[in-house]
Amino acid sequence: MIVRISENVLLAAESHLPAAEAAPKPRLRFGAISIVVLVVLGLGAAGGALAIGLGNSPWGAVEPTATTSTTPAPSRTPQPTPTATTPTVPAVPTVAIGEASFSPPSWGAGIPVELSGFAPNTDFALSIDSHYSAGSTSPDDYFSVLTAVTTVTTDDRGAVSFVWTPDSFPQNIASTESGQIWESYLRVDASGGPERDPSDDEYVDPIAASGPLPITYLPIDDVSVQMQSCIEPEVFSGQSGVPVTVTGLVPGETVYLRGSRTDNPYSYSLSGEGVADGQGTAVVGLSGSSVQTSAAIAPAQWQLTWTGSYRATASDANPLGSVPLTIGGCG
Repeated sequence: MIVRISENVLLAAESHLPAAEAAPKPRLRFGAISIVVLVVLGLGAAGGALAIGLGNSPWGAVEPTATTSTTPAPSRTPQPTPTATTPTVPAVPTVAIGEASFSPPSWGAGIPVELSGFAPNTDFALSIDSHYSAGSTSPDDYFSVLTAVTTVTTDDRGAVSFVWTPDSFPQNIASTESGQIWESYLRVDASGGPERDPSDDEYVDPIAASGPLPITYLPIDDVSVQMQSCIEPEVFSGQSGVPVTVTGLVPGETVYLRGSRTDNPYSYSLSGEGVADGQGTAVVGLSGSSVQTSAAIAPAQWQLTWTGSYRATASDANPLGSVPLTIGGCG
């Protein structure tokens, strides 16, 4: 009876109570907690501990997803295959002279020479070939005066570059018979040196030659003379002649003296030549025969003219040296 009354009381009270709501059940993420603990402890074997922690998780072990990282290959632009550069070799033997200019009596620092187009690994002879007029009016009509030969050897391309100082410097006048120089060239011959043509005793053409060498000869007015102002005609016929002192020459230079008449400047009745000493001075004997007096040729006059072997060719701008000369009536 009492039990029944208690049930009725509870049922009546239940109708006045709010409906019960289910409280959420707290969930512990053991796997995550395990991972945090592993990181804090700094365990070296992190992978193994992580697997154990995940094994105790109520959601089961989480398998890591492998991530593949692919590094893109660098882009390469195709490059052309290098082509070996082959030096251009002239089709014919060539002699080139570098930038330089020369003035007697010295070659200065030497002649810069470049040979190309020759037979490879071969000896060749080089020399300076100076062409003189010998009275001719055509540069094609000449005779040659050569320096001593030097020998050079080409490389495997048939080329060679060097600086050469010849043993002598070409004179503008090589002798009284040579006349003025036309040009000087550097010539290349076979190793035996220049050869003469048996038919005319001239030198045969070289294998190759340079252009004209850039030579500037010296002015005539650098040279001066001292002599008697009046001379009796018989003195000229003596063996030693009349002494004339010439200064302002290059050591070793040859000086040429001529006595001529103003009415016939090409008729030389008086002449003399000599070589300058180390100070550039020469004492030359001026001599001749059958020399007329100045009175006999009046109103024409005698004059003494001169030039030197290293002097520039006479011209209006570079005239021969000249002084008047009185012959006879000196008393």
